[in-house]
Amino acid sequence: MLEKIICNSDKVNILQCEEIAKDAGFDSVRFDLCGPTGEIPCKWLDAYMGMFCTEDDTEHFLMSRQFQYNPDVYCKNIRFEESPK
Repeated sequence: MLEKIICNSDKVNILQCEEIAKDAGFDSVRFDLCGPTGEIPCKWLDAYMGMFCTEDDTEHFLMSRQFQYNPDVYCKNIRFEESPK
């Protein structure tokens, strides 16, 4: 897979990460969701709908709106990944 860092910021809230994913490719963006329990690698399923999943569990999804008011949760290492042709 080809990978390109989109945002090198230390902290981006989940809604900002969602907007970055919409601009870059709504289902091709991966990021690390960070909070009090540590970092969780995630990927956007559909940024326009606010749906993402963890890389370990792709059968279930989370909604970005669930985290929008939690100041302890943020995103970092936002990157675009595309499959090789």
